[in-house]
Parts: sequence; C-alpha cells; structure tokens
Amino acid sequence: MSEDRTRDLSDLTEAQTAEIDAILKIYREGSHEPDYQDVGTLLVDPDATQGSIEIDIQFPVWSRLGRVGQIDVLADWISVLTQVHDNLLIDEENQAGRYKLFGTLGAASLAPQCVLAQAGQPYEFVEIDIAQDVERDPAYLKLNPHGRIPTLIDNGEVIIESAAICLYLADKHPESGLAPAIGSPDRAKYLQWMVYLTNTLQETMLLKIYSDRYTTATDADGVNTSASARLQGILDFLETSLKQQDGPFFLGNDPSTPDIYLNMLFDWNPDLENGSLQKADYPNIQHNYLELLKRPKIAKVFLDNGYA
Repeated sequence: MSEDRTRDLSDLTEAQTAEIDAILKIYREGSHEPDYQDVGTLLVDPDATQGSIEIDIQFPVWSRLGRVGQIDVLADWISVLTQVHDNLLIDEENQAGRYKLFGTLGAASLAPQCVLAQAGQPYEFVEIDIAQDVERDPAYLKLNPHGRIPTLIDNGEVIIESAAICLYLADKHPESGLAPAIGSPDRAKYLQWMVYLTNTLQETMLLKIYSDRYTTATDADGVNTSASARLQGILDFLETSLKQQDGPFFLGNDPSTPDIYLNMLFDWNPDLENGSLQKADYPNIQHNYLELLKRPKIAKVFLDNGYA
C-alpha cells in the first residue's frame, strides 16, 4: 500500500506540490529536499488507513500563511487524503490475491460469479444498489464512472463489463473449463457467442426492459414494441443455433461462459414474469439451462441469485 500512496501523492498539481514543498522546507529548517513519502508521513498520521490529518498549528509557518493560505493548504491535504482513501477500496486482502467483485444479485454480476465459483476462486462480493433513483457512492463511481455493475478488482487492476470480466477470468483460470484455449478450434465460436450475447441479446433485452430510458417521448410503447420484435428474432436464432450443436451447449458437450451468459440474460425477459412467454417455448435454451445446472458450483450461484 505504501507504494500506491507514494504514486498517488506524486500526481498532485504543480501548485499543490510547490505549496507543500515550501512548507516542508521551512518546517525542516532547510534540510534535504522532501520526497513524497515524507509528505505522506507528515500528512497522514499515525496510520494512513485512518485518514487523519496531522497539523502542528503551533509552528510559525502555519500562522504566517494567514486564513486564506491555511484554507488552501487544508484543501490540498484533503485532496491527498481523498486519494489515499480511494486506494483503500483495494484492501490488503485484495492485494494478497483475493478478488473483489462489485455487483447485484440477479443482475449482470451473476456470470462472473459463476466463473469464479467454477474455478474455485475465493472472492469478496460487494453489493451495489443499482436502482435508478439511488445515488451511487462517489467512491464506487471512481472505480466505474458509469455506476453500473459488475466491477472486478484483481490485484489493483479494475475491470468493468460483465462479458469482459468473464473472458478475463475464464482465460486466467483454465481449471474452470469454461474457455477453450487460444489456438483451439472452438476458440473462434467461443468469442463469437460471447460478443453476440453481450452486444446483441443483452443490448436488446435492456432496450425492452428500460424502454423509457431510450426515448425523450412520454410514450415509450414504440421503443418497447420494436425491441420485443427484435428480441424474438434473436431468441429464435439462438434456439436454432443450439439445436445444430452436437450437445446441449454452444460448444457441444462442454459448457463455457456463453452458456452462463445466455441463461443469465434469458431470465431478465419481462415476458416470463407476465406469463406471455414460457421457458418451454424455447426447448433448446431450456435444455441448455438444465444441463448447465448439473454443475453444482454454477447451480448454486444461479440459485443464490434467485433463479429457479
């Protein structure tokens, strides 16, 4: 963590660093040029994880700054502490190798959860309220400026987008068996289906669910009708494609991340809730799901996320 703090402190503006350097030089009575590890020691005491500011208001420099100068310096120091605080989202457990996944049960974080579970990888799940009328935590927005889920932290690296996280994790953990190796004959189809599902099925599903967000008109029925028609065509294509495989999955007899992704998205369809659509209407997609649930670790994640 100390290296991260030093790097953060070095990102201060020239005005901020000049102000702090000048104060330190006087405070140290002309000693060696301060480095930013020293600045961190001065600003955050005794433990940076506590985010407390150490200021000796008795030393002469402070009084000579005047009220305006004192406010400026405090603002600069608070800026530094804010950066240190943001780093605390990446905690010591994560630095040691444990994943941290920000998500919401029943939403797009389900697929990465399945990959982690199938790979036998421990992770911390941090639930994020994604309701439209709920203001996002500013600290989370610094990880994912869109405020959406999921977001994965892996040893300090922040990764957003559910499909990207799945691809990343499945390749990093081949023991999961959820991604064909690079160079495998199935690799092209694997990538095709992952991109198709996130770029075509997911986009259209969201257009249908949140039709009012995709128009400035007071009546969103037109958007919903168009999305519903498009969605039916997409599901018909997926149903036919699965029927043409040698097994129940996109790659035949072995499940992969596209199978997880398909079933995560399929259950979002509001027509399932209102009864105008039955899972049995798409027998190959339903068979895909039932076969997928024969993998106990994956089945547990789906059940924990409220899937039947």
